Amino acid sequence: MGYPREQSIQQATEVFWLKGYLGTGMRDLQTALDKRPGSIYSAFGSKEGLYLEVLNHYTGVLHGQIMAVANSDTPLQQLREFLRFPLTVEDSAAHKIQCLIVKTQADWAELPEGVKSELQAALAHLREAFQAVILKARSTGELAADIPVERAAMWLQGQFIAMRTLATSVESPTSLSWMVDKIVSDLRSRDENQQANTPRRSTYTRRRMPG
Repeated sequence: MGYPREQSIQQATEVFWLKGYLGTGMRDLQTALDKRPGSIYSAFGSKEGLYLEVLNHYTGVLHGQIMAVANSDTPLQQLREFLRFPLTVEDSAAHKIQCLIVKTQADWAELPEGVKSELQAALAHLREAFQAVILKARSTGELAADIPVERAAMWLQGQFIAMRTLATSVESPTSLSWMVDKIVSDLRSRDENQQANTPRRSTYTRRRMPG
């Protein structure tokens, strides 16, 4: 009976999430998947090949969660729930608070080029989902109609990553719940702040320097 590929990917995800890409060895994967190295190489080609399937699966799940927010009738309210959920995981799953993509990027200088390329593609794919959230919130009137979508989505993605990274270093991740409301509140005010900080055209007439 064949070993389900999806199950192998889920088990490998746990290992990469806990130890990172560089910190994960074939022996770790062999133990987690209960497979001999030859079987892993036969199924996935290499450690990198297995990780890329893990990354693809992880990105797909996270993208789907963000799109569920975008497809809701109250995107900003659902955004709060989406941002708050990782802060409530049990201690045994604390390693899952940090974004798997960001955990891998911590070893950027030593990563294979193929992994680097796919990490960048994954972040871009997720940013598109955050853009969909901004667009939907704009259409429902929760955000101003003139909010710059791409910049707002990039900012939101950055806040999402920063909060989940910070949560790994505090004793109680739930203590950061206030940041969720702060992120949504700041998102609402970004367009106002941008307008306030936009330099106005000066009425000062510059004199010519004497020739």
